[in-house]
Amino acid sequence: MTSYPKFVEFHEEGPREGFQIEKQSFPPAERAALIEALADSGLSQVQVGSFVSPRAVPTMADTEELFRLIKKKPGTRY
Repeated sequence: MTSYPKFVEFHEEGPREGFQIEKQSFPPAERAALIEALADSGLSQVQVGSFVSPRAVPTMADTEELFRLIKKKPGTRY
């Protein structure tokens, strides 16, 4: 018989991994709304962006602003 773990934790990487490969940049307010919805869904960890050179990854140039815009949910790591 297969034994399943008693606890599974999901770490969402979509907002960081997904948006950094896009050719166009999405406004920080739109990305913040998506991140807040993911946190509201019950995820305990959401990767929201990368602090990297804007020349290397232009779509992450506004990560600092994005972090300020997110309404942080208690119990969620960003």
